[in-house]
Amino acid sequence: MNDKTEEHSEKRGGKLRKSVLTLSFSNAVEMAIQVLLPILLVRMLSEADFGLYRTLWLIAFTCSGTLAFGMPASLLYFLPRLDKTRSSIFLIQTAGFMLLVSLIAAAGTAAFVLNNDTGRSIGVWAIPFVGLWVFASLLDFVFNAHQAAGTQARVNLSFALLRVILVLGSAWIFKQWTAVMLAQLLLVILKGTACVVSVIRLSRPMVSPNRESIVEQGKYSLPFGVSTAMYLLRSR
Repeated sequence: MNDKTEEHSEKRGGKLRKSVLTLSFSNAVEMAIQVLLPILLVRMLSEADFGLYRTLWLIAFTCSGTLAFGMPASLLYFLPRLDKTRSSIFLIQTAGFMLLVSLIAAAGTAAFVLNNDTGRSIGVWAIPFVGLWVFASLLDFVFNAHQAAGTQARVNLSFALLRVILVLGSAWIFKQWTAVMLAQLLLVILKGTACVVSVIRLSRPMVSPNRESIVEQGKYSLPFGVSTAMYLLRSR
């Protein structure tokens, strides 16, 4: 009996180590892309267009970092501790929260685009882009929260590489901001769609959130979310 238990523990430990290594590799690739992509784009776009690219991502990352309030990351704590029905509740309410803040992010971006010279240069496509980017950031956590780190790594890596292909390809071929903006919008539409499909598949059976679950998740995630938002605003 002990031998079987030890063998099971070793297999589980080996699987866990493999998943962690895979996820760590995908995160390293993503970080490398974040560093290298601007270095390559600055050689393909004009100075003004590259400035628009950096401004757009400053808006997108600031919105996703400050408005999420730690809700997607809190799934890493809640879901492994809950049964399927309860985990469905927390996943659905997190998706609902991210949908709400994505609308807020889109509204804020619209105000910037319509009332600022730089915003008008970025273009109205920035409005759906930022909103979708904020919502789709949930996809970076859902599989890992379900203890499927390997799947999470593949998803993250796929979208990171797709971003390189679409953004660099459009910049290299067209060498203008509009093409790069539309390529990024296409990317985030695909990621948002994948996020919706994943949430629907992983939240079965669907159970509506309740006041107790909302308060429980809010109490846990709010301190982390506020801390992250303050750090992000200070660093930006």
